[in-house]
Amino acid sequence: MQFIAALEAATAIPIKHWDERLTTAQAERVLLEGNVRRKDRKQKIDQLAAQLMLQSYLDAQGNCRSGL
Repeated sequence: MQFIAALEAATAIPIKHWDERLTTAQAERVLLEGNVRRKDRKQKIDQLAAQLMLQSYLDAQGNCRSGL
């Protein structure tokens, strides 16, 4: 949170705070359900977690716009 505050103060770029908790666990679940081998899961889990977090953010933005 301190880094985000410092970044906001130092730049004119708007910063969005987004909760990324449990995205790794969610990604693990998705990979297990897809019967992905353990070796492959280790290589892909961070990438999938990032995709899930981005999709969550984009979905929320769509919901905000439709409510206006």
